[in-house]
Amino acid sequence: MRAVDFDTLTTAASDVESAYDYQFQPRVDGQIIADTSNLRAYSGVNATADVSTYLKIFPAITDDVVDEILALYPDADYTSPGLRFADTKQSFDLTAYNLALTHAMNNQT
Repeated sequence: MRAVDFDTLTTAASDVESAYDYQFQPRVDGQIIADTSNLRAYSGVNATADVSTYLKIFPAITDDVVDEILALYPDADYTSPGLRFADTKQSFDLTAYNLALTHAMNNQT
């Protein structure tokens, strides 16, 4: 992406927004946006129940959505609840924006 000139990039972003009502979002590149991939457990998340509590920091999240998120990030995949929440939070902070594009393009991204 760094090799793409600004005009081409902004035109592509505008075309995608017009066609799919989706705006490009920042992505981890290891330089400008650090890779914060869960080397540390999230502070304050010490028990499985804390994961649900902390998920409610996202605006307007409902219990059924929390349950779905917990199913997508199963406890057995993590060595601690803090790491589980850190992975979940990172996905929503930086990478979950891809989901809207994926849905808009019928999984053809």
